[in-house]
Amino acid sequence: MAELMPFATIDDYENWIARLNGFGPYLDQTIDLMREGMRRGLVQAADRHGAGAGADCPAGRRGSGGQSVLRSVREAAGVDTGR
Repeated sequence: MAELMPFATIDDYENWIARLNGFGPYLDQTIDLMREGMRRGLVQAADRHGAGAGADCPAGRRGSGGQSVLRSVREAAGVDTGR
């Protein structure tokens, strides 16, 4: 996004700093909303084709160590992923 923003004036830089300062609260809100969705059971099915979570997920979208993105999100949110 930075490459699309003009940086010609002090106001341009102050606007960019304001956007950066708002990013942390935005992420916190998103995490809170995801946790609430998981608490209410509003999550995407992990096993669509009987092959396990993330089996049809391209390698570039997997978490570290080959874990599915969904499993990584659940772990980050503190949700029990034991099966």
